[in-house]
Amino acid sequence: MNIGKKIFEIFLLCFLIVPALLLITAVCLMLFLPNKGKVFFKQKRIGLGGKEFTVFKFRTLTFPIEVNIEKDPDTIKMNSHPVGIFLRKTGLDEILQLINVLKGDMYLIGPRPLIKKDLDHLTEYQFMRRHEIKPGIVGLWQIRRKYNDDSSYFKYDDFYIRNHSLSLDIFIVYSTIEYMLKRKGR
Repeated sequence: MNIGKKIFEIFLLCFLIVPALLLITAVCLMLFLPNKGKVFFKQKRIGLGGKEFTVFKFRTLTFPIEVNIEKDPDTIKMNSHPVGIFLRKTGLDEILQLINVLKGDMYLIGPRPLIKKDLDHLTEYQFMRRHEIKPGIVGLWQIRRKYNDDSSYFKYDDFYIRNHSLSLDIFIVYSTIEYMLKRKGR
């Protein structure tokens, strides 16, 4: 990581940490009843060097807790309560991944970490290329894709990896804020 990106990420973390803690607390309280006390969701994702790590999110879907998303993703129904729908539309369900940033598993900005199943179609070169840098909470693909277009992520991730710079990171942060304010569906 270049020094400009590191300084920018530290600045963003310092700026975001207090509002994020307040928001996390409020969301936990709003999710507690609809999710019967189960407000967090953990999932294995692929990160730097193709290694697995655990990503943290808010539980926005209501489905049996025992369902294993990685092994049986087709059994999940998109049953959401209003808070869950709002969190998914605004992208705020991802805010818990600040824990992953603080742990060093992720950057704030970079390619989104995906589950192994979503990477199976990549060639070995594409897989290794995509995981040359740590994944991020927000990335170029999220702000550039069309609704429900999951097929183009490698193109945007590869562009980011080849061209990542402080100015590109600032553009992604600005576009992410604009996206969240418009509350586009995902």
